[in-house]
Amino acid sequence: MKKIMMLILPVFVLSACSTLDTMTNADIKSASETTLNTGAENITISNVERNYTNNQIKYIATVNGKKHYCYIQGIVTQDGMTLFPGVCGK
Repeated sequence: MKKIMMLILPVFVLSACSTLDTMTNADIKSASETTLNTGAENITISNVERNYTNNQIKYIATVNGKKHYCYIQGIVTQDGMTLFPGVCGK
């Protein structure tokens, strides 16, 4: 059983990495629209950091010159990533 787990675990880790890596700034903007109460066209994304251990993306979203420090927490599913809305603070 231990050998099976050693073979399966890297598959889950790799799937999480590839899902976070495929998220574009457009995806991040879309997840931030509601939280920032504006359209994606008004949001500029910068300083994107991907945390593969926590399945999280941290970034700075700028709207009208104001920086908001944000993160998106995701869950990797078989059909890709289910996103929760971005959480932002000033």
